[in-house]
Amino acid sequence: MMFKKILSPVLLFILIALPLKSSAQVDFKEWLAQRKGGYVLKSGLDGLAGESSTSFRVWVVNGYRFNRKVSAGLGVGFSYYNDPLSLLPLFIDFKYLFPADKISPFFFLKSGYNISLLTDTETAVNSHSGGLLLNPGLGLQFETDGKLSWQVSAGYNLDRATYFQPSTTFSSSEQEVTYKRLSLGIGLSF
Repeated sequence: MMFKKILSPVLLFILIALPLKSSAQVDFKEWLAQRKGGYVLKSGLDGLAGESSTSFRVWVVNGYRFNRKVSAGLGVGFSYYNDPLSLLPLFIDFKYLFPADKISPFFFLKSGYNISLLTDTETAVNSHSGGLLLNPGLGLQFETDGKLSWQVSAGYNLDRATYFQPSTTFSSSEQEVTYKRLSLGIGLSF
């Protein structure tokens, strides 16, 4: 009997309160829109300034924005060095954004492996191989009214590769190439 006296008001309260929607409740689509997550495509052009020359890299990243701050993806690019190799970087791209209204600072890290390409055919090369890519940096993201945003960035870029030049008839010498460069870039994402 005591159980029925307690249960009846609780059931009545649940039945009355159930159809009402609290202002704090948000449906799933609204929640997802607030997170600003989803697929992101980024592309860009980086100038790689060294002591004696400047090279350029174009790149594209297919990624996922987990929330308004964090995104990650897989990227591919082309770095033109021509002494005697150029590089095809395959990398993981990580970005952490410090959200603001229209201009937001961010930190990025590109890390992966460079595939070597022989682009200087006048230099005698027996074989070649790629190496490490490491590119951390900082930037600013400029928001537009739609899903498009522009970025400018600056960072440190390290590219490695190896090639073998013939030294005598039956031997070759190994040449390790390390490009340590300042990267200045512009890009867009949508």
